[in-house]
Amino acid sequence: MKVLHIGYSDFGGAGKGMLILHKALKNAGVDSKVLVANKVSYDEDIFCAEKNFNLYSYSSNKYLRFIQKSIRKRGWGLNQIDKYLNIIRQIPSPHSCFFSFPITNYDISQHPLVQEADIIHLHWIANFVDYPSFFSRINKPVVWTLRDENLAFGGFHYKQERDAFYNHYSTIEDAFCNIKRSSLEHCKKVHFVALSRMMKDFYASCPFLSDREITIIHNGIDTSLYRIFDKHIGRDIYHIPQNNYVIVFCSYHLNEKRKGLHELIEAISQLPRKDITLLCIGNGTYGGETQIDIRYTGPITNEDLLAMTYSCGDVFALPSYQEAFAKTPLEAISCGLPVVAFPCSGMEELINEKNGVKCDNFSIQSLLNGLNLASCRSYDRQVLHNDIHERFSIDKIASKYRVLYDSLLTR
Repeated sequence: MKVLHIGYSDFGGAGKGMLILHKALKNAGVDSKVLVANKVSYDEDIFCAEKNFNLYSYSSNKYLRFIQKSIRKRGWGLNQIDKYLNIIRQIPSPHSCFFSFPITNYDISQHPLVQEADIIHLHWIANFVDYPSFFSRINKPVVWTLRDENLAFGGFHYKQERDAFYNHYSTIEDAFCNIKRSSLEHCKKVHFVALSRMMKDFYASCPFLSDREITIIHNGIDTSLYRIFDKHIGRDIYHIPQNNYVIVFCSYHLNEKRKGLHELIEAISQLPRKDITLLCIGNGTYGGETQIDIRYTGPITNEDLLAMTYSCGDVFALPSYQEAFAKTPLEAISCGLPVVAFPCSGMEELINEKNGVKCDNFSIQSLLNGLNLASCRSYDRQVLHNDIHERFSIDKIASKYRVLYDSLLTR
């Protein structure tokens, strides 16, 4: 069986989830490869889409490239994508947000890796896969792991963003919705995978997906990598007092609003104990004023160091407003930390009284109550690790995908 995973990049949360699955499938004997638009790793099974599959790349001639860029800056788009980009550039910055495209400069439908694969497995494909060309030409089974809410919208990736900014993007948003719906309308070989029950219910309510099969397969992690270290090691690394109560927070971009760092800091400031250190993993800093002891690790790509960092904490906080099924709480629990989380997607399946606290709602008061409750409970770190290994080990998750692949190939 030849499986080709397609995603925008081999880094970031979605890219990391794709690669974890790819490696687990390879370890299980599956011929698995990955095709991306942006590659940073050295894995020989990950391939970057080459320029000959890019329909509108800039010229290699520096003078012609200068002319191309000048034309586009003046709004004289060389193609439809440039015209949409020009409209977005005119949206005032207070009303701007991340907004992706279903039409791209890539036509990967004829790529050799696509042609030779038995199963195409899509992941986070925004700004990479060109919907009209790709779905009209693919005539083989496609599995699509929905890693956010983008497929339900045009360019937005979460409902919260659409609700806040739709009026400023309405023309493009509606056009992109129509492109997605028309592209998928006649492509019935796509089988969708939701990462949680909440995500499945969300997509099942979308009119153009209501009659499609949606299977739930959770995210998984390698529990041999995310293991328990002596908490003193990490505290020595980050110069944290050994007796402090350490709350760990992790996000690729620390200040991304939906991740809730500001709400977490507000909740921590109201906790009765004052021996607290907030350890933040990711890009950026808080930037506001606070009396809380905050330590920043920066982004961590080394899994041993990341496991040591998780292990030095007492609790992991996930104050996210929206997720598909975050991998960071899986990693944290596997390293022996209980989790306090807002009731976002996936937390219903993940959290129970033995491994943390699921907040009642998305308020700061509910987060404060959850942190207080977790600090009063006693958790067995080994029990936490074993729980993740039994339910979310990547080997078990990969086996579920293999069963799905086999069922699609025999239809």
